[in-house]
Amino acid sequence: MVANGALEQAEYERLIRSTIKLDLSTPVDLYPDYVTYVHQKLKNLVAFSEGLDKSLQSTDVAIRKNAEAELDKKVKELLNSGLTIHTALDTKLQTQSKTAVQSKISFNDIEGALVVIQHHTHELVSLIGGKDYKKNSFNRAYQSYRQPGSAIKPLLDYAPYLEETDAGINQLVSGASYCSNSHCPKNYSGVSYGIVTLRTAFAQSYNTPAIPPFILHGFCWIEADLRYDIGAVFIILFQGF
Repeated sequence: MVANGALEQAEYERLIRSTIKLDLSTPVDLYPDYVTYVHQKLKNLVAFSEGLDKSLQSTDVAIRKNAEAELDKKVKELLNSGLTIHTALDTKLQTQSKTAVQSKISFNDIEGALVVIQHHTHELVSLIGGKDYKKNSFNRAYQSYRQPGSAIKPLLDYAPYLEETDAGINQLVSGASYCSNSHCPKNYSGVSYGIVTLRTAFAQSYNTPAIPPFILHGFCWIEADLRYDIGAVFIILFQGF
């Protein structure tokens, strides 16, 4: 700047003698639950792009550790390069979700998690990994695998049935007893409800009325789009939850 005439020599000498004071502060992760998940997805993408997937799953401890070290190195280099990750995190909703989990699950020995997806855009807008989640600890929102129970019914049963048939929510379905080989789904109460509307079957999470729609359209939808093991899905869907 001095050579170009943009800065006087005296000013230059004064500036280089000045003491530089750095105001260092420890960064605070306001939303560790969500950030941890995003970082894990980033690691998955890097592992895939670098061809480290198989090595990370190896039964050979040495191979697996080398792959993990290589992955950590690649991810660190990527983050240090100035990478910007854009997410759909709704900070207001994240705070509300955290409060809801902590207030609704008050017992110390009971944990919980919460995931919110904006159904119009399919974006992940909120994720809570536990009542008092700490960054990089066990995240129950995506690391805790659980049998889905009746939560899977709207996805694999009612949704394809309504989409394929344009049925109304007041359409009647049979809730009579049903057996497939040795498996006989029961309602949680043990009662057979007979003919009920789709609205009632869904609202009360009955098991037997969900079988006819699933047999008519759920099987084909799963085979065509998800390629799941039909028998396994059938047992999971109607185990009596």
